[in-house]
Amino acid sequence: GVLEYVQKTPLKTKKESLSKIIKKSLSPMHFHTNITLFPPENDVIYDCDQIKMEIVFGNLLLNSIQAIGTDKGKIIIKIHDTPNTIKIMIHDSGKGVSNEFIPKMFDPLFTTKQEGTGLGLSCVKNIVEQHDGTVSIKSCPTIVTITLPKIIK
Repeated sequence: GVLEYVQKTPLKTKKESLSKIIKKSLSPMHFHTNITLFPPENDVIYDCDQIKMEIVFGNLLLNSIQAIGTDKGKIIIKIHDTPNTIKIMIHDSGKGVSNEFIPKMFDPLFTTKQEGTGLGLSCVKNIVEQHDGTVSIKSCPTIVTITLPKIIK
């Protein structure tokens, strides 16, 4: 099952609501009352593989929840629609990532967690790249930015 997430299988694209995909990816997660979630205020319809994008947002949001832990915190999700791209930004108030680890964050099997496979962000990168997009991380505060082209090649 884990390999299914990492392997590049063909995309099954159709026009989908990014806000609905984000909300659906949140449904299996358990938020503690210490975390306030700010979902995107707007929506964009995007030609993408819904199931794969749910995996992307699920992994990123789970990382945010784990980064906040039991501290009081927030997760802010924003969607910016530009003429050529769509940018989705997930900002959390967790502890952040050491700058020395950022270049390795998307490498398969790399993890900073005691419990984890190190495949989540690698999977995120593979799926975003299949959609001809890019993903990046900056820390303190932690912001993950996904940039997707309006037209997939």
